[in-house]
Amino acid sequence: MRFSRGVSAVVFALGLAGAARAQGVEQFYKGRTVQLVIPTSPGGNYDLNSRLVSRHLGRFIPGNPNVVPQNVPGAGGMLVAQRLANTMERDGSVIAILERGTPQLAYEGDSNAKYDPLKFNWLGSLSSYSDDAYLVLVMARHPARDRKSTRLNSSHTDISRMPS
Repeated sequence: MRFSRGVSAVVFALGLAGAARAQGVEQFYKGRTVQLVIPTSPGGNYDLNSRLVSRHLGRFIPGNPNVVPQNVPGAGGMLVAQRLANTMERDGSVIAILERGTPQLAYEGDSNAKYDPLKFNWLGSLSSYSDDAYLVLVMARHPARDRKSTRLNSSHTDISRMPS
């Protein structure tokens, strides 16, 4: 099921096990509310796509729970990842849409990423990414003039050496 083309978001959840395993999944979710946590402010692309997901997701979960979106912006999605990993319910009643790079920050050694992405359960993506369009913008004074010339021999670009 694909909700939107070009959306780089991934749905994650912690738990979906605990209490849901103790009883049947359908019995666990029947009459319940599932919180869908959105890591951005209201009105943007992630928010709009997350709200679209929240309208329809309950139909695809046994027991058809009500899915309610909640915006929790902060730290580029790390705030949601940290809360999901450390303080939110782990019984399957809370899921989150994380930006694609958020789990990666912990692997890269970001000291602010106080979560283990291996403890998240990936539920699915809003896009296959196979036919998404990507746009790269380069400042007019940058020496690159085509795709090939953006690949530099050095590992970084020294912007102080760019022509003014």
